[in-house]
Amino acid sequence: MIVGIRHGKGASDPYRYVVFAVSTEHGTADSDFREPFIVRRDWSQIRQLKMGEIIWRETEQGELFGEKKIKDYYAIVCFECKPDGWQNTPQTVQDCLDRLQVSDEEEVAVEFMGTGLESRNCQPDVFAIMDAIARSKKRIILCFP
Repeated sequence: MIVGIRHGKGASDPYRYVVFAVSTEHGTADSDFREPFIVRRDWSQIRQLKMGEIIWRETEQGELFGEKKIKDYYAIVCFECKPDGWQNTPQTVQDCLDRLQVSDEEEVAVEFMGTGLESRNCQPDVFAIMDAIARSKKRIILCFP
């Protein structure tokens, strides 16, 4: 369920749990939020992936009030870099969100997908993706660039 919307660079920063979309081909990110270094450096285990996979990475983001701030990033594999590569994205996104190992009470920042440079040529159905996110059991903060 979508419980909030945020806009702008850094929209997902306040949240511990951050989800973004990657492709089956080398984990290419479809997000104007995810700087290329996250996929190329931090997500080095990404190679050829299968639809529906979830890659998780916990990181420390410095200190907040004397305590280390932990962030959990989830790359969900939900599209392919080809003309019909977004066809199964809505159902895949909902399935992946519901499988996250995050309490249903926690808020999860989802960087909206289907609007990045790589995806625009494939014309993903962003309304179907948003509907799938809304049907998830998780408490979603939808983040737009």
